[in-house]
Amino acid sequence: MVHWICISRQFASGGREIGQKVAQALGIPCYDRELITQSAEEHQLSADVVRDNEEFASRHLMFSYPLGSMKAFPSSYKEPMSLPDQVFYAQADTIRRLADKGPCIFLGRCAGDVLEGRHGMRRIFLYADFEDRCTRVMEQTGCTLQEAQALVKRMDKRRAAYYNCYANHKWGEADSFDLAINRSTCSIEGAVQTILAYRNTLD
Repeated sequence: MVHWICISRQFASGGREIGQKVAQALGIPCYDRELITQSAEEHQLSADVVRDNEEFASRHLMFSYPLGSMKAFPSSYKEPMSLPDQVFYAQADTIRRLADKGPCIFLGRCAGDVLEGRHGMRRIFLYADFEDRCTRVMEQTGCTLQEAQALVKRMDKRRAAYYNCYANHKWGEADSFDLAINRSTCSIEGAVQTILAYRNTLD
């Protein structure tokens, strides 16, 4: 049985909406931006610090700690930690605590790697053609095509760097995920139904 669904997604592929709809259908929580407030409160970090540094890879590789080397917030670690590292491990602790409460969905933040080894956890990757994602950004923000292209490229680079810095897998590679869905070939509802059908095959 699947207890936790961890969704990684390319920018503007509809991940937040899909995650929320799947959670609603299953009657379970979906955690995304809520992790900012909760992890800040639990680790005495300001919400602004968490928001400004989340999903950023450490700028100082000598201060980054891959998940394989440390399974909990390294509060007693002797070396200094960059702010992105502090934020990542604060959120990782929060993800574990929320997962302990019961079935739920996590969006981004390497949740699949944070919960790696737990029976009943599945990783899903959402992607879409670059042009389709730019169109979605323009429709949602009213920006120009050039602005949309620049934003999508910047966010893709940021998310890939973050994932590759902290996770035990590689961003976007098929064998890093249990299910990959091309959003350019299906609607939001189609992706939701695909995830639900996949989950049902594992019950």
